[in-house]
Amino acid sequence: MMASVLAISLLATGCEDEEQAKRIKELEEELAGRVSEIEGLTTELRSANEERDKVRTELDEAQRTASQSEGKLIDAQKEIEMLRRAEQQARERARAVASVRPGDEGRKKVQELLPAIWQIQGEGTDARGFVAEADGKTWLYLPARALGGGTKLVVKDAAGATVTQFGEFQVSAEGDIARLEVKQEVAVRIPVDAKAALEANQRLLFAAIPNAGGSPKVEDSYAGNATATEVEFNAYSMATSVGCPLFHTETGALIGIALPDATAATLWSQPMPAGSTLPRAGRLNREIDWKPGNIGAVLSERRKIAELNQHTRLMHAAAALNPTATGLGIDNSAGDGMMTSRQVFDAQKQLPVVQELFKLNDSLTAQKVRVSENDIRKQISSILGQIGNGGRRAATELRATKPGPVNLKDAENALNWYQEAEKKLAATIGELGR
Repeated sequence: MMASVLAISLLATGCEDEEQAKRIKELEEELAGRVSEIEGLTTELRSANEERDKVRTELDEAQRTASQSEGKLIDAQKEIEMLRRAEQQARERARAVASVRPGDEGRKKVQELLPAIWQIQGEGTDARGFVAEADGKTWLYLPARALGGGTKLVVKDAAGATVTQFGEFQVSAEGDIARLEVKQEVAVRIPVDAKAALEANQRLLFAAIPNAGGSPKVEDSYAGNATATEVEFNAYSMATSVGCPLFHTETGALIGIALPDATAATLWSQPMPAGSTLPRAGRLNREIDWKPGNIGAVLSERRKIAELNQHTRLMHAAAALNPTATGLGIDNSAGDGMMTSRQVFDAQKQLPVVQELFKLNDSLTAQKVRVSENDIRKQISSILGQIGNGGRRAATELRATKPGPVNLKDAENALNWYQEAEKKLAATIGELGR
C-alpha cells in the first residue's frame, strides 16, 4: 500500500517537473525575445541620438551662419548709410560751388545782351546778326558770306520791327565779316573789345536759336582750334547759329561771330565745314582791317556767281548727251555722277533752250518724226551752241563785276568750273560735227 502511494507520489512529482521545465523554457524564450527587442530599441535609440546630435550640429552651424550674415547685413547697412551721407555732402558742396561758380557774372551780362541779336532775311538769305558798339558808332555785325543773291535785304530787330535807317557798309579784309552802320537809336548794344582774351580750351557762351525754335538762348561752349582770325566752338543744341555772337564765359566779353560753312569744294557738292565738323566763328577780339564796301554789289556778285554755276551745270549736262534717232541720251550721268542730264535740265526747264531740247527728245523717243542722223546732229549742235553761249555771257558778266573779298573765292571757283565745262561741251559739239 505504501509502495503504491510512493509510486503515485513520484509520478505526480515527475509530471510537475515536466510542466515547470516547459514553463521555464517558454519564459526563457519570451525573455530572449524581450532581450532582442530591447537590443533593437537600444540600436534605434542610439541612431536617434546620433541623428539628434547631427541635427543639433547643423542647427548650431546654421545659427552661426545666420549670425555672420546678420553681422554682414548690419555692416552693409552701415556702409550704405555712410555713402548716403557722403552723397548728400557732395550735393551740398556742389550747390555751394555752383552758387559762386566762375562765369555767372559773364552769363548774366550775356543774357542782358540777347535783344541785340537781329534777323536778316532776303532771297537766299536767312541769318542772324547783332548790334554792337565799336569805333564810336553803332553797327550791325553780320556774316558776309551768308548774304544770298537777292536784290535787297530786310533787317528786323529782336521785337520783330523792321529797321530801315542804315549808313556805311564795311567788310573785313578776309571777307568773312561785314558790318552795317545803324543810324537809329538802339537800346541794347554789345561792346566790342579788340583786346578781349581768348585762351586755349577757353570756356565760352554762345547765344543762338535752339533746335526747338523760339528766342535766342545761351549755351555753354568751349574754344577748339583757333587761328588769328577764326576759332572753332561747339553748339550742338542750336539750330540757327550763323551770325550769332560768341562770348567769354567769365567776363562776358564778345569773342566772335558764327560764320557759315566754308566755300563749296566742287560745282556739285554742298559746302562743308572748314577742317572740322565744329562750327567756326570769325574773331572780333582783334584788330580788323575794315574795307569800304557796297552791300548792293555784294548781293549782285552773289547773283552772278549763282547764275554762272547754273549755266555751267547745263553745259555739263549737255556735254553728256549722246543723240540718236531714238533719243538724246538725256538720262546719262552728268556732273561727276552726282546727277543725270535730265535732273539738271529739269532744274532749268523755264529756259527756252531747255524746252526746245526736251521737245526734240520727246519727238525722237515717240518716233513722231523721222529724221536722219545727220539732221539730228545739226539740231542738237544748235541747241548745245545756245547753251554754251548762255554760259559764255554769264562768265563775261561775272568777270566784269570784279568781285570783292566777300565773293572773290566763290567767283574764282565758278569761273574755273565754267572753263572745264566749256572744254567738255566744245568736245561734244566737235564730235557731232564729224
